Amino acid sequence: MLSPTDFLTIAILGCAGGFISGMLGVGGGIVFIPILQFYLERSGVQDPELVKFILANSLFVIIFSGLVISRKQYLMGNLHPRPTIYTALPGMVTCIAMTCMIEQGTWYNKTAFNIIFLCLLVPFAVRMLFNKKNDSNENEILPKGWVFSVTGFFTGIVTSLSGLGGGILMVPIFTDVLRIRIKTATSISTGTIPFFALPISVYYLLATCLTPLDPWQQGYVVFPLVLPLILSVLLVAPLGVRTAQKVSPAVLRVTFALFALGVIITRIW
Repeated sequence: MLSPTDFLTIAILGCAGGFISGMLGVGGGIVFIPILQFYLERSGVQDPELVKFILANSLFVIIFSGLVISRKQYLMGNLHPRPTIYTALPGMVTCIAMTCMIEQGTWYNKTAFNIIFLCLLVPFAVRMLFNKKNDSNENEILPKGWVFSVTGFFTGIVTSLSGLGGGILMVPIFTDVLRIRIKTATSISTGTIPFFALPISVYYLLATCLTPLDPWQQGYVVFPLVLPLILSVLLVAPLGVRTAQKVSPAVLRVTFALFALGVIITRIW
């Protein structure tokens, strides 16, 4: 299915996803999904199986990006376990419920997936690019637990539909609605992402796949596709975390916005 050149290309592109996920707390799906879709379509995977493959493999990689980044956040003293748990628990319920609906039906196809992907990415990129507020003046007092739980409830649905891990929804809600500092918001988001990605990945691993692609495939997870991405994430994501702690909030916002706009243009094209 993949040549040595493919493995190298995936690994290099995965480094970008690992760095972005560590720096911005969004899981890295905005990089992983275009990579996965390109190679899966090249292998002949078609709707509705294509979307299931993309979701399964993207979220499988995101488990590892979330874990390695959360470990780095812990070592740097920037881990927030209570809001993370409050956000994760209701989201785990909604993400697995939505995943069951997707896997057992044929209603969710490539067109619907791309529309949802872009509808999530475009407003977030615009908001990040043009928001001029000063992060240093934001409230350091975290909201009550139920507020995080409501956020997690809806983020679980978004994660199941988009394969983005949920950070693309959580970060703007935390920063722009709940007035949490962006570095705290990215830490909570990153800590929550593995809780969402793990049950979805397990579900797709155990599901019956109608399109066998590779001998090293379990369910919808194709290990030759995800292993180069995982290795890249493990190596590069901690560097993204360290970079996020050193640069200003404005740089974080603009960096993500410009990167997201590039992904948007590529997807539309």
